[in-house]
Amino acid sequence: MDDLFNRVLGIQINIQQVIQLGALILARLTPAISQTPFMGGEVVQSETKMGISFILLIYFYPAVTANLPY
Repeated sequence: MDDLFNRVLGIQINIQQVIQLGALILARLTPAISQTPFMGGEVVQSETKMGISFILLIYFYPAVTANLPY
């Protein structure tokens, strides 16, 4: 799959690393979002909480990958 991105699009990307880092960031953000007092219980739907987690994932991903030695 990495070769496909490089050959067709000219993008050098490690899909496995992107998925792993995304899962790690989500694993840290999702409990923090769901346990926030003003979002607790049934006040906010779980889909909204996951959406907020994904938006924060997109926001934090460049900061996390900026310091990686790859």
